[in-house]
Amino acid sequence: MLPALARFVLRVFFRDVEVVGAERIPRDRPLVLVANHVNGLVDPVLILGPLPVRPRFLAKSTLWKIPVLAQLLNAARAIPVYRRQDAGEAGEAGAAAGRNDETFARCHEALAEGGAIALFPEGTSHNEPTLQPLKTGAARIVLEAERRLGPLGARIVPVGLTFDERGRFRSRALIRVGEPLDPAPELSIYRQDPMAAGRALTARIDHALHGVTLNYPSWDEARLIARAADLFARPGLELPHGRTLAETFNLHRAFLEGYQEMKARCPEEVAAAARAVQDYDRLLRAFHLRDDQVASAYPVSPVARFVGRTLFRLLVYLPLAAVGTLLNLIPYQI
Repeated sequence: MLPALARFVLRVFFRDVEVVGAERIPRDRPLVLVANHVNGLVDPVLILGPLPVRPRFLAKSTLWKIPVLAQLLNAARAIPVYRRQDAGEAGEAGAAAGRNDETFARCHEALAEGGAIALFPEGTSHNEPTLQPLKTGAARIVLEAERRLGPLGARIVPVGLTFDERGRFRSRALIRVGEPLDPAPELSIYRQDPMAAGRALTARIDHALHGVTLNYPSWDEARLIARAADLFARPGLELPHGRTLAETFNLHRAFLEGYQEMKARCPEEVAAAARAVQDYDRLLRAFHLRDDQVASAYPVSPVARFVGRTLFRLLVYLPLAAVGTLLNLIPYQI
């Protein structure tokens, strides 16, 4: 029921949702799905709808205060997380920490039953151009479940969510699934040093999430790299709106890696290229042109036909338009 509702919502809000790497998701073992969190309540819908797994989400407890959303969370068997910043005073913060022991226990039980859970290890939705520092919760859940109830053979699956134009209705979304992580290396040191094992596994999760997301030093550089990538791909290729979002992702990833390398080696040349792109965009705005209009070819014969058809229409329709204007002028004024 809920996955079907999620797919319906996605069809309404997005023009297209692409999924890459869904075949990497194991079907025969417990799973912990970890994803970046940049679009609020849309992010869990993207995971619940298109992916071939039905996870139980970890969600902040304050969401249960929203009437309709609370019913949906209960229907999805979501597991509340009690954050200290939501608790208020010190006594409430201590109670929240205690209640999270129950949260972890419910996650362990779900994994022991062979199920899946999903969470956003950044801890909160944000509007930054790069991943935020990860919390250790996902690593702790897996390691503690394996220690208490294992061996379970659980895997951690990184999921990257990328949006064409995040704030725009009927834009596009991309879901990239990375290679599942086996926590066995960290389990081998968990008994001796649980904190070190949790930090090590969190670092691996962070690296895996960076592999399925685009992470820019700043929003200005993100816009610059996107423009440069589109300009580079323009000659002889389809326009940006003709490429899939997965192809655009790969192009921007390549440009991002090249930009970072070249910026370290040749900062002056990179700065000059950035200024050239910015100057080009200013010229487009000044002349009210689009990039595809500049890149298009204008052979003499098609241009002549277009001009001829336009002049013919003017000669035929202009007299009729003038008569219609005169006849309707007075009624319009009245």
